[in-house]
Amino acid sequence: MLGRQRPSRGWYLLILAALFAAPLAGRAQKAEITTENGVIVVRNPKSPVPRPGGPSELILKEDLVIGKEATAAGCVFAELRSIGVDDRENIWTLDWEDIKVRVFDKSGKLISTFGKKGQGPQEFENPSRMVITPDGTAAIADLNKLSFWTSDGRCLREISTAKSRPARLRVDHRGFIYGDSFDFGEKWTMKVHRYDADMNRLATVAA
Repeated sequence: MLGRQRPSRGWYLLILAALFAAPLAGRAQKAEITTENGVIVVRNPKSPVPRPGGPSELILKEDLVIGKEATAAGCVFAELRSIGVDDRENIWTLDWEDIKVRVFDKSGKLISTFGKKGQGPQEFENPSRMVITPDGTAAIADLNKLSFWTSDGRCLREISTAKSRPARLRVDHRGFIYGDSFDFGEKWTMKVHRYDADMNRLATVAA
């Protein structure tokens, strides 16, 4: 969860093993395990065996489609980069190609559209990521800055990320920002850092 230190890779493997072991224990599923040229190969049956008392098949039903057809409101996407949903069930989309953020209500109706190409204040040069924060605003990572926006397109503030440049980010309910970056030393290492609200690095929480 946001705001907590992330477990190490070893803990992730243990957690995954436990998650997979529990549902498999009650199944009659039998996999063929062989060793070929020193490599362990696992072949699962073509038809999986459902867990006793569980669903026998997965059926997906279309619930909502946005941007399927061109409209006067411009609800068509060129290249979606990020999608998020706030507490009011509004759907936020970041379009990387036409530099636009579009906000829809839960029925798919367009609420607002904002975004302008440029290198100045409240403009986007190359927006790469967008996350919805716990307070219902959007944090958008651009080439050298992080900006925060309301659903009606009002920019609340902008922070320079020229020194950190996180590839991906999250914001927790206390306002701490988490971002990952690569350390290109002798061994490439991905690190997750915790920053304060002004992008001052506080700690490295995982590597």
